[in-house]
Amino acid sequence: NLLKTQRYLEHLDKLLIEESTGPAESLADKMGIGVRTLFLHFGALRHLGIEIHYDPSRKTYCYTSDVRIAFDLKRVEKG
Repeated sequence: NLLKTQRYLEHLDKLLIEESTGPAESLADKMGIGVRTLFLHFGALRHLGIEIHYDPSRKTYCYTSDVRIAFDLKRVEKG
């Protein structure tokens, strides 16, 4: 499940960077989720300080600032 989340976030990040998401329905289809779930995920990202907005003239979602979604797992040994 953790690796699935990582792949999901990497895919979303790629689409946002390329500004090739399409409208909400299209992006939700590309991500394999519902539109409501997509907006819940956007809310969670917003809570982390990652702002995403929709540009109606280009019909795509994109980052509002120079940010990226990064997912980094590390093994940390005790002691």
